[in-house]
Amino acid sequence: MKTTKTDPTSSSSAKSSAGLPSFAEASEMARRGARKIYCYVDETGQDTNGDLFIVAIVLAGAQKDQMEKKLLEIENKSAKGIRKWQKSIIALAELMLSSFKEQKISVTIDALTKNQRKIVAVELRHFGIMTDVVRGKRDESSAFLRLADALAGFARDGVENQKEYKNIFNRAVKDEIIKKIE
Repeated sequence: MKTTKTDPTSSSSAKSSAGLPSFAEASEMARRGARKIYCYVDETGQDTNGDLFIVAIVLAGAQKDQMEKKLLEIENKSAKGIRKWQKSIIALAELMLSSFKEQKISVTIDALTKNQRKIVAVELRHFGIMTDVVRGKRDESSAFLRLADALAGFARDGVENQKEYKNIFNRAVKDEIIKKIE
């Protein structure tokens, strides 16, 4: 099973060849000045019976509102079951423990039901993650969830070696824009 986490936060001070920060730099930017970290999660791969599962995690901190406005501008220009959540919880917990140990996070997961929210919140607390709130929303209602959905699809295309995405995906992994966990 392969799991891929993505963090698309960008900065003008980034050093990667793609013009985006590394995963570590993006985590630091999200953490800087933020009292709370906002985390948006989507996944793909439930249809592969465990052969492939990709979790896309979009982080936002103090600049959340400005980021969302920019995402909506970009979207306008471009015209664009519980078992599955167990893998999302593990990927999210790994990210939070490695980058945001002392901060509360607000977690929004695509299509998470009311019962699943409680389970996710309890599981994250078992990992030692301090959550402010765990929500389920449809990706239609959030630019951040739509971004996580797009990143999950992009990562899947890259992992499945689809010719038009493979090189871009591999470069994003090399530049640490996408953090690949196997």
